[in-house]
Amino acid sequence: MVYIDNEQCKELLSDKDECLLAIRDAINVKKRGEYNQPIKPYLKFPDKRNRIIAMPAYVGGNKNICGIKWISSFPDNLEKNIPRAHCLTILNSVFTGIPFCIINASCISIIRTAALSTVLLDKYIQLTDKKKYVLGIIGYGPIGKMHKEYFCHLLKDQISEIHIYDKNIMEEQSDVIFETSWEEVYNQADILVLATNTVKPYLTEAPRLNCLTLNISLRDFCVDSFDLTNTVTVVDDWEEVNREETNIYHLSRNNKLIREDTINIEEFLDMKVPKGENRAYFVNTMGMALFDICMGNLAYEIYMRKLRNERTLNKNTIDTN
Repeated sequence: MVYIDNEQCKELLSDKDECLLAIRDAINVKKRGEYNQPIKPYLKFPDKRNRIIAMPAYVGGNKNICGIKWISSFPDNLEKNIPRAHCLTILNSVFTGIPFCIINASCISIIRTAALSTVLLDKYIQLTDKKKYVLGIIGYGPIGKMHKEYFCHLLKDQISEIHIYDKNIMEEQSDVIFETSWEEVYNQADILVLATNTVKPYLTEAPRLNCLTLNISLRDFCVDSFDLTNTVTVVDDWEEVNREETNIYHLSRNNKLIREDTINIEEFLDMKVPKGENRAYFVNTMGMALFDICMGNLAYEIYMRKLRNERTLNKNTIDTN
């Protein structure tokens, strides 16, 4: 049995290009339908902000792996200097069901989320005729920061400015501009990342035209006055995202959005439209277990690869002596 902790996992998944490739491979598995993923249950508590989610998946194709992610989110932990999220991922043999790896690492969710967003961002920039982009991030916790890292890795000097709003953070950083309101970020961003812990909608605008809005936190928008004209609404899985009080759920319940009005992520990656069209791109990803299991398996494979290299090095050293 292999055990990997959070710091080990961060190191194992430090190669962004390797993580992006793993996500693209997982999307292809999803596109071919070679997976099984039950709707994830939410374990709820009297404080509705707290939850623990079970995320099992079988991933077929050239992966042939299975496992489960058990992830908690307790926002008040931040006031106790404890991370908001804690995550345990277990990988099992698809032949015997025997667990072979336990990964005690919340970074799997963080890296998976940012890597998927980056793959979608890569497609978005192919649909635009812009040379430079303003990045806006509302909510600058671990997920917001990881998005900044991945997006800078992809776009490099194509990012002209980075604007950030977080009601709990106001720092002096040379490479970012901290704003005093969400409106200042929203109005300037070509790429907008929403990565808050909110359960109460506050964003009183609709997704902007000529902007990629990544609604990671899923519940930021006040959808009562939403106008989705000229909006491409992207979801990872309609059944998953259309519940749990998400913006998609409320749009659906208010008869402003139906399944046929959305496209899934693999359809978005195959989309062909003329560059420079006036469209809003509105991405809502609930988080799919198949991506987490693939990311956990990548960490395991890199761990085993390093272990084999170390054993070979040690054997050669012994043989030489």
